Amino acid sequence: MPSDVRPYFVPSDATVGWQQWRLLDNGVWLELPEYIEGWQPGDDLQIAREFTIDIDALSHETKRHVLDFVVTLSWVSSTTGMLGSASPVPIPENGRGQIEATLSGSRIGGVLTLQSGLVLKRTDRASTHLGSAHIAGSVMTEDRRSLTLEREIRMFPIHRVDFSRTPYSVDASWHLEIDGDLETPYLAALMLLINSRDTALWEAISDDLKNDSQTLIYQELEQGVACLLLELALQNREELMATAWPVDSVGDVLRQTLELSQMTESAQFFDLTLPDFNTAVTGAVRKSGHGRLFR
Repeated sequence: MPSDVRPYFVPSDATVGWQQWRLLDNGVWLELPEYIEGWQPGDDLQIAREFTIDIDALSHETKRHVLDFVVTLSWVSSTTGMLGSASPVPIPENGRGQIEATLSGSRIGGVLTLQSGLVLKRTDRASTHLGSAHIAGSVMTEDRRSLTLEREIRMFPIHRVDFSRTPYSVDASWHLEIDGDLETPYLAALMLLINSRDTALWEAISDDLKNDSQTLIYQELEQGVACLLLELALQNREELMATAWPVDSVGDVLRQTLELSQMTESAQFFDLTLPDFNTAVTGAVRKSGHGRLFR
């Protein structure tokens, strides 16, 4: 990127080529999607990426020997905050290679930021060229992408209404209406009502490019709705877990919510005091990637 100016010689975009990210699925390498359907907390992921490097151009443009570099792969999780990396890979003689890694399911969740890069690994090779990288770990080039493991709360129709014309408190920011039974299609049964007085919340929902304040407001809404859905799921745990629900029905979504929370044995949670129960629900929701992230 033009704004990403490093204080040493770096290779051109044409010199280092990155291929598509890939995912190992049942023994077959597939193109890595933007969202992995059906991923559950604890599931490991095996990913890989091929690269092609013009050896001669790399040495010429960086003023360093090709053996001074390694290809790296790293990732960070939005929910756990944990970092991970694969073992660096040296550049093959023909410039074509692959780097891969297994991502532990206990350390990932939410949205992953994947990064592949070309890094200076050693400084023992003398360089007489002013301006060439000389500090181990110097990043020559990098490429990033996101991988969503857990989406934001499954959204449903949202309407902005005047709460003074409803049975709900005029000082409440939102209300989730639920009609029908557990077999009712999810989108037909749930509606999120937004109090027209809360213009900040409505703008946070409506604006695609959110500022920091709007992001926090939206995350607060997301967490509140997710907590409510989890509490509903806990109250109906036995019925939800004992029945095969139609796809995308209320029962199907609440069961997925319950399984994702890892609170399927809800009896132990209802024995908690109200403050402890609230903390357990909030923690489960945030662990699954909903609401404000820790900073």
